Amino acid sequence: GSIGRLLKMQDESINYDQIDEIFENIESLDMIDVWKNSDVLYQSKENITHLLEYINIILFEKLKQTNNLHYSNCISYVEQTKSRLSSNANFDMCIDNLLLKVWEEFHE
Repeated sequence: GSIGRLLKMQDESINYDQIDEIFENIESLDMIDVWKNSDVLYQSKENITHLLEYINIILFEKLKQTNNLHYSNCISYVEQTKSRLSSNANFDMCIDNLLLKVWEEFHE
């Protein structure tokens, strides 16, 4: 019913806030912090497409603000992850790869 939907929306709001925290600060976080804070991605198999699309929105907004092409590359990593997941690749490995590639984009 309505209360169930409200609780689900509240949980989703928390998930989006956690994703904001990770990807808004990806340039300043070390890899261990990224992995520690990324549980939301690993635990959201049924909503992962929505979360990946939200990550692209964050990255696109950062690209518009900064004109930093690293964000454009990160958007392509997210799209590659979506493609891999749709072809039934290992879920955890896809998320690991995404986080590592995005982090490396700003730290190497």
